[in-house]
Amino acid sequence: MVKAFSYIEMVLVLMAVMLLILLAPANRIDFSHYEQDEINAELIALLNYYQTKAIATKSVIYVSFPPGSDTIFIKSSQLSLDYHYKIKNGMIDKRNNTTNTQFYFDGHGINKGGTVHYRINQTHYKIIFQLQWGRIRIEKL
Repeated sequence: MVKAFSYIEMVLVLMAVMLLILLAPANRIDFSHYEQDEINAELIALLNYYQTKAIATKSVIYVSFPPGSDTIFIKSSQLSLDYHYKIKNGMIDKRNNTTNTQFYFDGHGINKGGTVHYRINQTHYKIIFQLQWGRIRIEKL
């Protein structure tokens, strides 16, 4: 003899699940952390892409982070490149000095090491450009 849930038992289980869904507010989950991780991953991918493009084409690509702006400027006259990347919900820290917020990639990697501070929402981060091997990483402050 096959035993299974009756219709009433199935309806009771579904009602219990629905009550749990309604009582567990979705705002308890902090999705901003995931959004910030996504923005940082996109930013690293963007910078790595242009660094690789500069090495592959043996061209110079300038990247600037104007203090107090929400936009990163990427330019290359050799490649006719003029790209603007807006940091979603972000801002480049005004305390960065202008000499340390302009970098360029060329056929050999990055021109200098340095750090650029920025924030997404209220969380502070820094992009670290390492001269050795041309590595770029982001750290949360």
